Amino acid sequence: MQLVYPPISNQEAEWLKDIQEVQEEIKNSNLYMICQRTEAFFEYSSTDIDKCIKDDGIFRFTLNTKNVSTSGEIDFNQLLDLQNISLEENEIIKIDLGPKLIRLWTIDKETGDNVDVIAWFTTESILFDKWQGHPAITGLDDYRKLTKYLLHYVGISKKEDSLTRLVIRPHDKRLRVLSNEEAKNYGSRLTDEVYFLFFKVNPMQITQIETDEEMSELVNGVEVDLIPIVADAEKAYVKILNSKYNTVKYNSYPKGSDGLYDTGLTRYGYVIGEDISLITDSESIEGKHISESVGWPSTMDFIYICGDEVTLIKSKEQENM
Repeated sequence: MQLVYPPISNQEAEWLKDIQEVQEEIKNSNLYMICQRTEAFFEYSSTDIDKCIKDDGIFRFTLNTKNVSTSGEIDFNQLLDLQNISLEENEIIKIDLGPKLIRLWTIDKETGDNVDVIAWFTTESILFDKWQGHPAITGLDDYRKLTKYLLHYVGISKKEDSLTRLVIRPHDKRLRVLSNEEAKNYGSRLTDEVYFLFFKVNPMQITQIETDEEMSELVNGVEVDLIPIVADAEKAYVKILNSKYNTVKYNSYPKGSDGLYDTGLTRYGYVIGEDISLITDSESIEGKHISESVGWPSTMDFIYICGDEVTLIKSKEQENM
């Protein structure tokens, strides 16, 4: 499972839900999670801002939560190069800074009007870009401490995209979380601490042939529609993590009528292909970013299903297998 969009807070979802570019990305999500984490803020030094503007083009900042602080840098010159942007004679760069946003514009130096957005980063999207390997972002060495989320609910979208299902239309569990949970940080609003993770379940098949029967299965093929895979993934994560607001716990999983139990698959499993951790009162799961360049990392937890058994295999256990 991989994110189709950076984590966004409940408040940000309200701001972004009507933006077409955001809708286009999130509509690819078929599984979503409602989580919570202490609110994060950007902080900047006026000295570093002046140095960036007048000297080296390196923007320095810290990203802080209640208990974690980590420093990072954005190479503005590299951002321009990556997007093949060359300033016109009448254009200059404008920087918008706030506790939750960094945004670069090209503006008309005569009129002061904004021309184009070069790049923008929220406290969550810069973490997402960091673990995705954005070449203009360095530092943030402790970013994994900021990507630990308390999981409240796992849901799927069978007929609608996840943004419509969770944000645009009334969603019972979202409202219950906002009504019942408390903010972790004094002074923060709960709407800024509740985060949405929009996942896409990406099937990947790895076949290990040991018997004639398994050879026959490979030749004949086992084709599974995406919807049963998504439904099965939801049940697997609810079963293992016991998320608080999932009232149906799927205690008989992997047995079920709308998952993968009767599809002919012998063994299968689920991983989170992002640098995030999901935590509940009873369990936790560590993810790790999966990319074509990095390949399949071993430092992530794995939900493994074989027959009637489902097991959470921790990354340390995999090293010994």
